[in-house]
Amino acid sequence: MIKHSAERGALPDAVLLVVDQGEQAVAACHCLSEAALLERLPLVVIGPDDNAARLAALDAGAWDYLSPPRDGVEARLQRWLQPKIGASTGAGKAEDVERLSRLIEAQARIVSTKLDLESLMQLVVDEVQTLTGADGAVVELAEGDEMVYRSANGDAAGSIGVRLKIQSSLSGLCVRLGEVLKCDDSELDPRVDRAASRRVGLRSMVCTPLRHSGEVVGVLKIIGRQPHAFDALDLKSLTIMGDIVASALYHEAVLEERRALLSDKEAALSQLNRSNERLRSLISSAPIAMCARDEAGRIILWNAAAERLLGYEAADVEGLSETFMPPEDEPAFKQLIESQQVGLPTEPLRTRMKKQDGATVDVSITAAPFPELDGQSGSINLILDIGEQLRLDMERKQLRSRLEQQVADRTASLEETTQKLETIFEQTGVGLALVGTDGRWLQVNQRLCDIVGYPKEELLELTFQNITHEDDLEIDLAQATKLFAGEITSYSMDKRYIRKDGSVVWISLTGSLHRDSNGQIIEAIAAIQDISERKRAQDAEHLFHRALLPPLTA
Repeated sequence: MIKHSAERGALPDAVLLVVDQGEQAVAACHCLSEAALLERLPLVVIGPDDNAARLAALDAGAWDYLSPPRDGVEARLQRWLQPKIGASTGAGKAEDVERLSRLIEAQARIVSTKLDLESLMQLVVDEVQTLTGADGAVVELAEGDEMVYRSANGDAAGSIGVRLKIQSSLSGLCVRLGEVLKCDDSELDPRVDRAASRRVGLRSMVCTPLRHSGEVVGVLKIIGRQPHAFDALDLKSLTIMGDIVASALYHEAVLEERRALLSDKEAALSQLNRSNERLRSLISSAPIAMCARDEAGRIILWNAAAERLLGYEAADVEGLSETFMPPEDEPAFKQLIESQQVGLPTEPLRTRMKKQDGATVDVSITAAPFPELDGQSGSINLILDIGEQLRLDMERKQLRSRLEQQVADRTASLEETTQKLETIFEQTGVGLALVGTDGRWLQVNQRLCDIVGYPKEELLELTFQNITHEDDLEIDLAQATKLFAGEITSYSMDKRYIRKDGSVVWISLTGSLHRDSNGQIIEAIAAIQDISERKRAQDAEHLFHRALLPPLTA
């Protein structure tokens, strides 16, 4: 049946196989392998609690082998399938990277503050509303048989103190089930307190549980005025921000939840520098503990923050394959590395690492690929010490200052890396350009030429003002003026270009400064992405909802 589905181009996201004997799982793996489907079609096996069967299935190529009740099958399957749901939404990689970058920035802002519980919860709902574009966000805590609005903003700002029955609300169901719940239309969803939803004016919502020692004590919720307002990326953002609320509740003796740091290091590194020396400097000076491993899992870089966190000197661990984790967590760490190597979405791994003095520390580990370091490729592991947010924030600011100085000091040595930078400049999937203070295009890559429809020679004779849509030019010029005056260090905006053939293309622009070794501004760096498809999809969605709204209201 699976082979027939492949021939029709209709493969499922994964295969879930329930077996009585491990040999059945091995046979299924061989069947998929012979059909050249095993690498494309992940196989998850649920079978008897038999180590030999487990090892045989994993050796044969199964992605995971779960044994109820020991492995918590339902919860693990939900976590395992979550990234695939997000991957199937159709959102582009660039949008994922942009969203994750905004998540990291929001986390940094929150952990750098020292607020009381109520203020921190309000800050979180403000951040999550911005991240998801929701019409409102709420923190609800369970009190007896009711859910109480403790912090809220947007359309729900006037509802603080509102009480909903746990038995008749989606938030209450989220608490009872302990899982993320999504309502696409409150008028049609029987799980929702319809009357309360109408009072607030919402039509769609998503709730994520807030946990303490395995017990769900509340929810973080986002709401929208329109049906179907949220996608899989919004669910992931909400879940991560829910972790922050849970951590704050723990420090108030209500809830214990460690924060997770999610980072796409490859995107961050490509933005900060494009040379091996600058990459090594960034990793070595980073305030967050980082460990670079080659493809064989050997440590090739152990930065100063990792030395401070775990106590091991770089000279003592580089070249080793040691993870410093409990044996039971090593398979999960191996899967994290393997998933990022093949480009699959990953979630942070929470574990405990052994320090040199024998003590252990709770950490959250994420993995990101790096292109090349000292001739080797592999992965970067970010190790976050939960509870050290203030120290990390201070060191992050110091890092920024050091990096700015390092970039200036190394300008003179960039000639030896010019060829490599030119290759990266031309081969990236994003339009890149160097722009003079007068708006002239000083250097452009082929991707930008493809976006605007001009040959390089013609585009270099123009300014960005020449091809900017007249309705967007005033805003763009105002931002560029501030940038070149040194009032801001970067800006981002969506705008329109007029292509050479006269057609209009929507783009997302991010501009930042390039200074010389003396700190003088010499040019701007522009990153340009074609978002026309996204705009058309948004317009189509708006038209669709407008077409549906009259009958729904009636």
